[in-house]
Amino acid sequence: MKNDENKVLKNAFFYTISSIITLVISFLSVSVLTFILTPTEYGIVNFYTSTVNMLIIVLSFSIASSISKFYYEKNINYLSYIKSVGFFILIANAFLVPFLIAFAPMIAKFLNISLLLYYLILIGGYISIFIDFYERHLIARQNSKKHLMVKNIPLLLNTIISIGLILTLKDLNGGYIRVITIIGINFCLLLYILWRGKKALKAKYNKSYVKSSLIFSLPLVLHSLSNYVLTYFDKLVINQYGNLASTGMYSLATKIGEVLLLVINSTNYSWAPVFYQNNGDYKAVENVLIKYVRLIFLMCLLIIFYAENLVKIIVSSNFYEALTIIPVLCIGYLFVFLYQIYVNYAINCKKTVNITINTIIAAVLNIVLNYIFVPMYGYQAAAYTTLVSYMVLFLLHYLNSKYILKGDVFKLTKIKKEFGYLVIGLIIYLLTKIFLSDIILTVAIRTIYAIFLLIKFDVMKTIKQIFWKKGVN
Repeated sequence: MKNDENKVLKNAFFYTISSIITLVISFLSVSVLTFILTPTEYGIVNFYTSTVNMLIIVLSFSIASSISKFYYEKNINYLSYIKSVGFFILIANAFLVPFLIAFAPMIAKFLNISLLLYYLILIGGYISIFIDFYERHLIARQNSKKHLMVKNIPLLLNTIISIGLILTLKDLNGGYIRVITIIGINFCLLLYILWRGKKALKAKYNKSYVKSSLIFSLPLVLHSLSNYVLTYFDKLVINQYGNLASTGMYSLATKIGEVLLLVINSTNYSWAPVFYQNNGDYKAVENVLIKYVRLIFLMCLLIIFYAENLVKIIVSSNFYEALTIIPVLCIGYLFVFLYQIYVNYAINCKKTVNITINTIIAAVLNIVLNYIFVPMYGYQAAAYTTLVSYMVLFLLHYLNSKYILKGDVFKLTKIKKEFGYLVIGLIIYLLTKIFLSDIILTVAIRTIYAIFLLIKFDVMKTIKQIFWKKGVN
């Protein structure tokens, strides 16, 4: 068990480093892009990335979500599995993509975007399917170092190249330049992935693997789409009732809040494979989960404490008003972290229908709340609808794992003290924001509490365990 814990922490370290690199590049690009792009152009870029992420789910039938689970199945030839599901996706899309093209004008009009952006989304989505497959493959193999390289080198390249092109080609729409650059770099990455996967091409095609994968994954299509609605649909409603400028404003706030979400996903990448290896035994990962709760809660408070003032240094004043909703988004993402703890148990049990039903409920709630409150209160309301929806999502999956699947799940009472410290931190944030106008005094009070939590949560001890305890490379 101790070796498992060290392995999880070691992989989490590299996934977190990857997330930090991603964030640094993203922040630098945001800093530059908000000055060289208009809010409308910035909205084009974010609408593209958001929609492509959703399209991947549809075009791949969510089969990539099965990789981490099937990688550890002893009766499966993994290379044959990869070839079989890959060829199935190619064949299925030979029929699906023509429909997406045929109805292009109608869909583009509904989304309130140009036909050019629509077609770019289709191209980018199709390329991204196989990039997503490769990244999931690296996660399943717990190859966190290579995942770091694959994730961040293309991001760095498309950032540098797109900014250079935008500054050079000033007469062209900067948003489209950024999108086309992303597609070009991803296409080069796709060629590399195909070269790396040439061994799988020699494996035997096995239709039974496709059938097993679809039984597992098809219910997760609705789950993934519903889950994505929780992060995407608010932008769609904002764009329908506002404009791309409002979408750009909200997208900036979500990008800052997603600092926390990236680290949350990094922790999930590291402990979930070990959890599956141990057949869904929470005791195998309990100690590391408690460590993660402390780290995630502390990071949430650090973002809430300092993000607004720090971000004002690097973004245009045109975007300042969006920064006030960052704390709400961060609290919502905390419930994503808690939800992941319990949804992995249902995945291990292959009860994907249960997962889908719960996520659809939360997604429908999100849609209803957005259509009610965004037209009334603007894009800021979307942050609160997201928070409520994630709270419901967490609750449903907790109840499913504990009472419907009757699992011996991770007990929330084990982290009640951590919840208490989090609440105190939120109270300190509100009090200093409302009653203190002195920035130096405000920062000092918040910093004292942050240092207290750093000591109380033994964060340095966890870092020491990552670096000095023998782990799996």
